[in-house]
Amino acid sequence: PRHRKGRRRRRPGWPGSRRAGHRRAQPCWPQLDQEALVAALDSGRLSAAMIDVTDPEPLPSGHPFWSHPKIILTPHVASVTQPATAARAVIDNIKRHRAGLDPIGLVDRSRGY
Repeated sequence: PRHRKGRRRRRPGWPGSRRAGHRRAQPCWPQLDQEALVAALDSGRLSAAMIDVTDPEPLPSGHPFWSHPKIILTPHVASVTQPATAARAVIDNIKRHRAGLDPIGLVDRSRGY
């Protein structure tokens, strides 16, 4: 199958497998066939999917990924953790907490992730 601009779409994998979808600023990677993913999850061919990057982003309200029980959406945050910067972020948030401020990167659960 093809997606826009002639790129090949990724098909869901082997029966019972799980899929983690991510794309970090690499538009040459094939796009995920969202309809095929939902069909594979519904049929049991895939047992779960974790999606960090979507097309479009953000997904519109009512998109099936928001409510599908086998899909976990994250808000485009997947990356390799760098110990030095991660430690600095934790220290900064501890200081903010002690000062009575909200931490940086606070998750808004009302948005679905």
